[in-house]
Amino acid sequence: DGVAAEHGFSALLARVEGRVGPLGRDTLPALRGLTALAGQRGDGAAVRTLNARVLAVQRALLAPDHPDITTTLASLAYGQYLGGQFEEARVTYEEALGRRERALGPDHVDVAGLLGQLAPVYAFLGRTAEAEAAAARAVRALRQHLGPTHRRTVAAVITWAQMLEAAGRLDEAHAALAPVVDALAQGPGHPLRASALTTLGLIELGLRRPARALEVLREADALERRAAASAGMGGGELARLIGLAHLDLGQAAAAVGPLEQARVVLAATTRGGDDVQVVRVDALLAEALYERGGAGGQARARELARQVLDHTEGEPRLASERERLRAWMARRGLAPER
Repeated sequence: DGVAAEHGFSALLARVEGRVGPLGRDTLPALRGLTALAGQRGDGAAVRTLNARVLAVQRALLAPDHPDITTTLASLAYGQYLGGQFEEARVTYEEALGRRERALGPDHVDVAGLLGQLAPVYAFLGRTAEAEAAAARAVRALRQHLGPTHRRTVAAVITWAQMLEAAGRLDEAHAALAPVVDALAQGPGHPLRASALTTLGLIELGLRRPARALEVLREADALERRAAASAGMGGGELARLIGLAHLDLGQAAAAVGPLEQARVVLAATTRGGDDVQVVRVDALLAEALYERGGAGGQARARELARQVLDHTEGEPRLASERERLRAWMARRGLAPER
């Protein structure tokens, strides 16, 4: 029972701290047990707090270059990233990376793992050049040590392609990812093929090839349905991209279903209707509903558009969605003065 286990670890920690103080070595088993339980119940804030306490004990007791400190730093950084603390995650990851590079060398596979985790942190902070460079380094090292179709290598290539796409370097992103997608098609079912196809579809949309994008995205969707699971960028994001491809092909009626699906999935897995991913869907759904026609659909489209403009004002992560929506509304004579 998780509650009983947590009470047990908490009681143990209190007893040990009373005997040896908060930085005693004997506190570590209880702290690690509490951290594992907090992770199981999805309490990210507690995980971050407990990892910070473990780190404090390790810094007090272990040699400065001890690898356990690096491992805890990486765990703390990941928790900060998941909690939206991107600047804190960057600082923590960079310390862990520097320690691991000094211990193992710049091209070690474990260094590559940290680089792959640091890349999206840089991206969230708008440091696109550093994000792309970190992702590229990770790919080179993993290809060298594990081969081009190893799961970790493929995951790193997907991240690298996403960094390039976010930086507007679409041709480079396509050149990085397309050969991997082709290689995965030659062998048995790869666990990341759907995720790779989804990212390739995103890139094809950026290159203004919606027909090719839709073909790729449908293949990804078929794989995920067979697997009865979503991985990587799949699920709600995959449905959103399928809807966007239909819209770019002028198929508004066909776009509505995938976009409604994306909205349901993303709203269920995020903090609420004002979440960035949900707003991205709503911006497209407003366009699709209006173009499909029907008084009820067009009324809902106007309301969604108004809400999206409210949510996107001053939000840099949604600048492209706002720009697309305003341009479409202007073409339809619907754009408000904002």
